[in-house]
Formats: sequence, structure tokens, C-alpha cells
Amino acid sequence: MSSYKVHYFPGYGKAEPIRMLLAHAKIEFEDVHYTPETLPAAKASGNLEFGQMPVLEKDGKFYSQSQAILRFLGKELGYYPEDTYHGYLVDSTLDFINDLTNARFKANNHPEPETKKQLLADFYEKVLSNFFLAIQKRLEANSSPDKIVGDKVTIADIALAAIAYSFFLNENNLSKTEYQEVLNKFPKVLDYFNGLGELLKEYLAARAPSPW
Repeated sequence: MSSYKVHYFPGYGKAEPIRMLLAHAKIEFEDVHYTPETLPAAKASGNLEFGQMPVLEKDGKFYSQSQAILRFLGKELGYYPEDTYHGYLVDSTLDFINDLTNARFKANNHPEPETKKQLLADFYEKVLSNFFLAIQKRLEANSSPDKIVGDKVTIADIALAAIAYSFFLNENNLSKTEYQEVLNKFPKVLDYFNGLGELLKEYLAARAPSPW
């Protein structure tokens, strides 16, 4: 039997889709946590190919880059479509999630207070609304309204579950009110996220609280 370890910080972050995928697939794994103090030793070990986390360790071999890991596991565990068009839909969903998180990071980390305030307002009013609208359209166009691509759970569903339960529906997130005010305008998307929560309820109930 293969052994799996997920190397990351204690928060959800970029490792959460990987953890959720392994949990949904009923694959036991060890969560190896790091701190700013222990990170230099991890980098010096040579196990972080690009000097970044998360890293997946499978049977002693280390795999880098969160989305590449997710695709790797998706193909190994049956969560990545064989159909090339469905594969495109999965990959473009992952890219779209990246666009959202990058926009949020840029707004939230702007050094000038007034500009930061305006960027965050634009993020919630425009960027986040457009994100939910696009997800809603894909759900409406899909053959199964409770999946984002096709009729089976894919890594795109897992990635959306991770961002939903790290940010939009995470009771410990400091911006939960702002997220939920926008999400409530898209009931089909909220229903979809709630369904993903049911699929992952055991994992969600057992994981440690984190604001991100």
C-alpha cells in the first residue's frame, strides 16, 4: 500500500484541495506541518524542488506545485476526465480559481490604505460576483447540476470545495460576512457548495479550524 504525506503549513491554503481529494478518495495520509522557523531546514533538505510548499510525498518521492499535484492525483485516483473537452473544463476551472485568489491577494496586500479599500470593494462587487456568475453558468450548462464538469466528482469540484470552505463558508475567515453577502445572490452556487460540503462532511468536521 502506498504511503502519502502532505507537507505544508497548518492552515488550509494551497494544500487543502490535495487533502480534500485524498480524504474523499479514502486515502490515508499524514499531514506534516511547518512553521517559518522549520521552513529553512525543509528547503535545505532538497525535497522542495522549487523551494515552495505544498509538497506531496508518495512512497518517499516528492511532488511539487499544488495544481500539478492535484492533476497527478486526479489521474491516479479517477478524478480527472479522459474526455479532452471535459479535461479543458476542469483545467480552466482551476485557472479561474487562481485568477480569483490572485485578485484577492493583490487587493488585500496593497500597501496604501485608501487604494486597498477601493481594490477590496471592487473585488467583492465585481471580481467575486463575476466568479460566482461564471460558476453558475457552468453548473447550468453541465449534465449534472451538482457537478461542475460531467457526472462524476472531479478535481475541479474538489478545488471549488477547498476555496469555498477555506473562504466563502469558513466561519473562521475574517471576511466571511463579505463573502457570504455576495454568495447569497447566487443560490444555485450556494446549493452546489453545500452539496460539496456533504460529500466532504467527515473531513470538514475533523479538520482543525483555520482562518485561511
